[in-house]
Amino acid sequence: MDEIYNELAENGIFVMVSTLELSPEELLPVYYTRQQIEQTFDLSKNDTDLMPLRIHGEETLRGHLLLVFIVTVIRRQMERVLNDPKTKGLPKKGKKLTTESLFQNLGYQHAKVFSDQIIPQKANSKVNFAYKIFGIKSPLAISLENSSGK
Repeated sequence: MDEIYNELAENGIFVMVSTLELSPEELLPVYYTRQQIEQTFDLSKNDTDLMPLRIHGEETLRGHLLLVFIVTVIRRQMERVLNDPKTKGLPKKGKKLTTESLFQNLGYQHAKVFSDQIIPQKANSKVNFAYKIFGIKSPLAISLENSSGK
């Protein structure tokens, strides 16, 4: 008993309580899944500023949560690419690229809007860099013929 007490005093104890009947082998994977879900919502809430101003019903809330989840998944994938040392074209030293800086760079992409089409302007080097590392191909023009209901 003294050996167990000393081991607990030195290393601490980890206790999980659940209303589900789970075997010890099932318990930790469920716990880690829950932790990942909480981290995803934390990222959505705190880093992407996607909380709605008003929600008037459950359907709106569900739609909003779906969009938040989609954006969070896209952002996590972008972070994986940016943090992968094998990604070609990333700076080796100096300023680290973030999803925020890439979205800011993509905000520099301008377009001319006409009644029947949108023509993207020539992308600057920062926008081209984002396109390159994520394999995005900017179209020469986007037709608006079918979007107005005509």
